[in-house]
Amino acid sequence: VRRWNGSAIVAAPAERDPALFSSVSALALGPGGAIWFGGANGYVGKLADDAVTTFGEGHAVLTSTAWELLPTTGGDVWVGTSASGLGRLRGNSLLHITTDDGLPANSVRAICEDREGNLWIGTAGGGLTRLRPRRVAALTTRDGLSHNGIMALAEDAAGNVWIGTNGGGLNRWHAGKVEPHAPNYVL
Repeated sequence: VRRWNGSAIVAAPAERDPALFSSVSALALGPGGAIWFGGANGYVGKLADDAVTTFGEGHAVLTSTAWELLPTTGGDVWVGTSASGLGRLRGNSLLHITTDDGLPANSVRAICEDREGNLWIGTAGGGLTRLRPRRVAALTTRDGLSHNGIMALAEDAAGNVWIGTNGGGLNRWHAGKVEPHAPNYVL
């Protein structure tokens, strides 16, 4: 992991073997300017105040590549992985959520928190999941998604959740339903 210190690119201090951080596949900005990062070597790390802290080594959720990280307004950090589901870091504890818990697939490509505190989880092939406290709802092509491979998620100022798919273009969650979005292209 490297950072810009205002005048040069420098290596971030590492408490462990620097080779651990050689493959970084997920980055997110957290509260207070902390940089969260994760990768293929079974880790999630946080860079804050020139110190690197790692979390969850050896935990089942971190046995595959961290593809997506989301620090939430409540202080949790959600980790989407390539094959071992979803993880939630809360303090020093790590919760593991998989298909056994209601996820439609264990390959999590995108995560978004909306203004109501719902967590939107996009999977590679299993569609979209909305996670509310104590409730999981999966959305697929049967519910109007143009494709079940979800690659990106974002909420706009109006509260719509935008869904980028792998092969089905752009979709929007609006007024309680999924709508494919067909933009007007000007060539």
